[in-house]
Amino acid sequence: MSRYRVAYPSGRAFEVDGALEVHHGTPLVELSDGRILILDPRGVVLDADADAVVYRPVGNAALPEWARAWLADHPEWVGAR
Repeated sequence: MSRYRVAYPSGRAFEVDGALEVHHGTPLVELSDGRILILDPRGVVLDADADAVVYRPVGNAALPEWARAWLADHPEWVGAR
């Protein structure tokens, strides 16, 4: 289990403990209780202990169709287009 710091261009940031995976370009964190946290792929994920980037964001055009559709349906999310 690792601690990750997730930061978005809006200035929003949080930390989460778990195991990071990238599935079809989307970062996921498996939490200790088995739940999966789906991160917004526009954020930067850093290893909080090593202060090293472990995931860099992709442009919106590179997002999977399901992610673009979700962002379009949820305009309250920062930077959603």
